[in-house]
Amino acid sequence: MDDQTQDTQETESTPKKRRNRMKSPRQQLHDSLRQFDEMLNNPNLKETKKAEVLIERASIQKMLWQAERGDDRDAAILENEGLRSQHETDTQEIERLKAVPQHRHEVTVQDPDAARLRQENQELKGLVSFIASEITDPHARACIGIRAVLKWGSGARPVFDALNLDIRFYYQGLQGNPSAESLQQNLSRCADPDSENAVYIRAALEVLFQVKVAKPVRRVRNSDTRDFASLCPPGLFEE
Repeated sequence: MDDQTQDTQETESTPKKRRNRMKSPRQQLHDSLRQFDEMLNNPNLKETKKAEVLIERASIQKMLWQAERGDDRDAAILENEGLRSQHETDTQEIERLKAVPQHRHEVTVQDPDAARLRQENQELKGLVSFIASEITDPHARACIGIRAVLKWGSGARPVFDALNLDIRFYYQGLQGNPSAESLQQNLSRCADPDSENAVYIRAALEVLFQVKVAKPVRRVRNSDTRDFASLCPPGLFEE
């Protein structure tokens, strides 16, 4: 009994040997490189042996480089697979969202100043129309139209509507930047001094060049004298 107890105590007191873990192939290659470096640092190493060590060292370095390159390639493949999987997941999610019906709710917000602005706009239009109705002279109306185009361009349409003038006719005429000579030549070709073109040209000469051209007085023909005499008091044209 005592012998058995003594054997047990000796067994327990004896330290267990640790199992050495085998190094990885890459770690073994690094250890070999260190050994070759130590050999190369030996000053007593012969030149022929040194050349062999260098050759072996170069081959180990090549194996390490290939191993690291393989690791990089494997990492790139894994990353590519992950990105492809993520792309497929995103595509499925996009298709799912497209299939969900979209409900749009349009909300109209009433501007509190809209009614007031519409009323003021109507009042301004009425005021412009009233002022325009008080201007009966065609020449004065044409001058106002030209000044409005020069100041507001195509935005002067409300003024032209109130004056009962064609804004396109005035706008196109002023776009060519006419000279005083060309306007006077065009005026000389107008057969009717009261035509829209003649009225416009006289107004343009006055507004653009401060040249006032009097409207020529029409001569009364004999055929018109009888009609005019019928409107006059008796004996006005008798000698």
